[in-house]
Amino acid sequence: MWGYVIVAVIIGIFLLIMYDSHMHPICPIGLFRFNSRRLSFFNNKAVCLVHGPFIVNKRSKCKDLKTEKQRELIVDSESIIYIKKVSENQIRFHYFILPRDKTTNSTFPITIGVFEYAEIFNVLKNLPFPRPLTHDFFKNMLTDHQITVSKVVITKIVDGIYYTDVYSEQGGDKVITDARPSNAIALALRFGSPIFIEDALLTEILADENAMQMIDFIEKNKPSILELQKLGDSQNDLQDDPGD
Repeated sequence: MWGYVIVAVIIGIFLLIMYDSHMHPICPIGLFRFNSRRLSFFNNKAVCLVHGPFIVNKRSKCKDLKTEKQRELIVDSESIIYIKKVSENQIRFHYFILPRDKTTNSTFPITIGVFEYAEIFNVLKNLPFPRPLTHDFFKNMLTDHQITVSKVVITKIVDGIYYTDVYSEQGGDKVITDARPSNAIALALRFGSPIFIEDALLTEILADENAMQMIDFIEKNKPSILELQKLGDSQNDLQDDPGD
């Protein structure tokens, strides 16, 4: 008799879990191994992510359920800056992106590397090259597989490092991939996709004294119009070298 009772209890728990996972945006904890980027399914039914802001159906489509407001950013030729500093007989270069809030025109600094600077500079200036550069190749490969980038979102800062989500789509399926903001922006510009930042994060950055000091540093040391023209000439010279 106790065996029947135990079986009935197990069936009851099972049915409760099935009902809960079908009706509410939670997962039965302990039955699945997952994180905020992975999809979990049970009996071919969609199971919502516990830690992520997305509901996924059985075709792996992600529906953004975030309630936080996102601010669209402008990244244009005025947003890409390099600074040349001379000290103790050494010349050092610093490279930045200065995205602007489309509504308020507020800006903030993102430090990037020289290669990412060149990739963003080239696409913003629409410079043709005889052979595809890294992000051009990546964009072409995605396009050949019918994958598009719908948007990128700067989501957080951890230990001074920006994190960005790249939203891509293929045949109705949606995937979110973690990326560095420089690579995400270089790719978004090539796809003509919008660039966003979480509203709370932008508010936090604009209230940060170090970020504002960095803006002041950039404004005081950014190159003159003549230096920018020389830089443009040097970039144009690179087009004559097809490389590999």
